[in-house]
Amino acid sequence: MAVILPLSGKNAEAAADVLSGLKIGVETVNNSGGINGKQVELSILDSSNPEFAFVEAFNSLYDRGIRHFHIGFTQETALKFDFMKEKEDCFFNFLCAYPPAVVSMKGNAVRIFLNGAQEADLMASKVDRSDGRVKHLIAMSVDDFYGKSCGDYLAFNLKLEKTKYYSDVFGQNEKDFGVFSLQISRLLGEYVFYTGYGKELPAFIKSLGDSKQTCTVIASCGFYLDNVILPRGINFYRIETLFQQGKISNPEHSRFVNASKKYNLAPTWMSACGYDSAIYTARAAAEAGLNPKAMASWFKNKKLDGAMGTMIFDSAADSTSQIELIQKF
Repeated sequence: MAVILPLSGKNAEAAADVLSGLKIGVETVNNSGGINGKQVELSILDSSNPEFAFVEAFNSLYDRGIRHFHIGFTQETALKFDFMKEKEDCFFNFLCAYPPAVVSMKGNAVRIFLNGAQEADLMASKVDRSDGRVKHLIAMSVDDFYGKSCGDYLAFNLKLEKTKYYSDVFGQNEKDFGVFSLQISRLLGEYVFYTGYGKELPAFIKSLGDSKQTCTVIASCGFYLDNVILPRGINFYRIETLFQQGKISNPEHSRFVNASKKYNLAPTWMSACGYDSAIYTARAAAEAGLNPKAMASWFKNKKLDGAMGTMIFDSAADSTSQIELIQKF
């Protein structure tokens, strides 16, 4: 199996979590006899290396006979879909919340990760329209393909009748939201939606408080859960996995947690996705054979209990996870 993740650039900490989970999962598979008696090995590439070129790197793995790929966390994932789409003899697991990921392929891909479309559905459901008033909704998304795609999906859910809607983007790790807060104030934002990786949230919410906003902020799960101090007048909701809330209880989850402790690693929902990626991919290969489309079909319309809890795969082998919208105080 090949792993292509940004291990030294933006989101390196989260990518490292996923990789640690993949390694634990592969060890678990091999200790149980591998895939039909064959041991599994990981070939790992750092996609944030300045010398990294996706096509050349992918082809170097492909030329070595590798046909199973776990890829994610960078814009390259979105930029190179047309390239990957032509590799029909490869199996892809997309470790990203980018909504079109799986459906952009030719029946040889899955997503063992959070799905941005599912998050957007849940975030939009918080808007209370029962009073019949026009709602002023503001959506803020990180300025990359993930943020824009999830933002577009969120807009699809929010742009209903009696809605005034405005959207904007911010840079990853942005710290100064003064201009954004001023615009939100002018637009009388009642609900403010944040789609990003999490590190910007404390500064974003502080800026809303400094401008004396009274609104409800609804945030995506993201990778990072930095401490947020809530100003007066701000209600804050954030998507969390049941893993983060300690609500998962099944044998595979217990095996993962115990294995993480053996390596002195703090288990996260991201490392759990990495672990499940290795376990599920191995099961698919063992039970359906190594044909990529047969492996992807193995996931279709399936409910699997793993380290991340219950993950449900639809008829396209795309996934939904156990997530909830939680009020934070």
